[in-house]
Amino acid sequence: MSELKPFAEEEEYPDEDVEEEEEEVGELVVIDDELVESLLEGIESSNPNQLAQAVDVIIGSLGYKHNIILDEDLEKPPIYTILPKLIPKLTDLYNNSKEGSVKHTKVNHLLETLSAGVFDSFDKFKKDIFLFEIYCKGICTMKEFLDEKVANSAFVNASKVGLQKDSHRPIIFKMFGELVSDQNYTSKVLEMQFSELIKSNEQSSIENMLPSIIDFYLEHKEEVLPFVKSLVKRLSSELMHTMSQSDKSMISWRTLATIQLVVKYMIETKEQRLVYPVLLILTSFLRHFPIKVYLPFQIRIANITHNVSKTFGVYAPVLCWVTDSIQFLCSVNAKGGQKFNWETQLTSPQQLTFEFCHGALDQLKKIFFANLLGECESIAFPEYVMPIRKRLEAIVATKTQLSGEVKPLIHQIADQQQRLLKVKNEIEWKSRQEQLSAFQAKVDEEPTPLKTTLTKQSNIEAAKERMKSMKPKKQVDDTGDIVEVATADDV
Repeated sequence: MSELKPFAEEEEYPDEDVEEEEEEVGELVVIDDELVESLLEGIESSNPNQLAQAVDVIIGSLGYKHNIILDEDLEKPPIYTILPKLIPKLTDLYNNSKEGSVKHTKVNHLLETLSAGVFDSFDKFKKDIFLFEIYCKGICTMKEFLDEKVANSAFVNASKVGLQKDSHRPIIFKMFGELVSDQNYTSKVLEMQFSELIKSNEQSSIENMLPSIIDFYLEHKEEVLPFVKSLVKRLSSELMHTMSQSDKSMISWRTLATIQLVVKYMIETKEQRLVYPVLLILTSFLRHFPIKVYLPFQIRIANITHNVSKTFGVYAPVLCWVTDSIQFLCSVNAKGGQKFNWETQLTSPQQLTFEFCHGALDQLKKIFFANLLGECESIAFPEYVMPIRKRLEAIVATKTQLSGEVKPLIHQIADQQQRLLKVKNEIEWKSRQEQLSAFQAKVDEEPTPLKTTLTKQSNIEAAKERMKSMKPKKQVDDTGDIVEVATADDV
């Protein structure tokens, strides 16, 4: 790094009265508390010589000037005390000085020197939250004084650490908020967030990072919407390529993270324009990939599809896919084997075990009833659900290992059909509208069995999700040991 030349006496700012407080070049400088206090006063009063000396002190404390050493009794290093005051002072002087003036030129030189030293010393800033915040603020205010490659490197380094550490995440998102409106950084900010999200290799990792990104998206809708649209286009193009090439590389946590990001954004912003393109992608995963191999991935997709369908009031063929999947599982001659990890695995085991099939069936039944909940008190429900009921009855008739677990589904559907048909036959009406009104009034007066059961189950699942988000599976106790804690899965 080139050596900083302090202001000469004849080059003082025209509008400042400055005392001569310069060290000879090469003279050993010991940074002690007295010097720090003096420099802080000089920074406050915009003393040019002391501003230059403060920059020297910071550069020296970072290891780039060998004639500057820290006193053993120094309370805190200069990057803790001087740097937080120095950066805003210099940027303020630069912004408020006339371009081309001596003052403007000198302050520009100081900022170039300071920013080069700070941004080349990321290792000294990344571990301490206070210093990390200073570094991020420095990126926002001093990026224009750096070479583009150096500035980009500083941005990437800070972003990676900030996104990976929960303690640093609020700081990095604050930096993102400052930069996203800058056209030179808009795509960089959004791509950096996205690239870290899709590195997740399990659902808990996605859930850990997704809320921060969504909150950021909601605060910056104007900048974010084009990016979200581009993600949908990427998914669509990649899906078409995958299907045409019989390449199943899209069955990944990267794809799931992308879909969850897009869908969460859609739901939170009520973005109708993306509904049908996204539903087309989701249903393609359910219909054009074999259930036998990709059932764990498809179960996640089915849940997401149901949420989109429910939120926007549009039809999606989830119920038919669930019935197909139940039929497949009940046709399998399952055997014993290792426990399947639903948290991390997206493809079925080569040998379908009884434990896997039973776990998959439990999840499919939840999706099945979740899809019935919205329609189970409709006047058309008895006719709507009849084809599904007949298919389930055919599955039970096969008398396989798991077919007996389908019987409760049939019983609940049959009871609901009978109840609704009874209500339908008891009401009197002259027009279609009268029939619908009388039917709805009767149903509201006496809740139906399936609606009562499904509402209760839905409330329980919602409570579990809230508990899961509030209580991590592992925590560090007062002794520093990692301990297990109760979660929704233990309820």
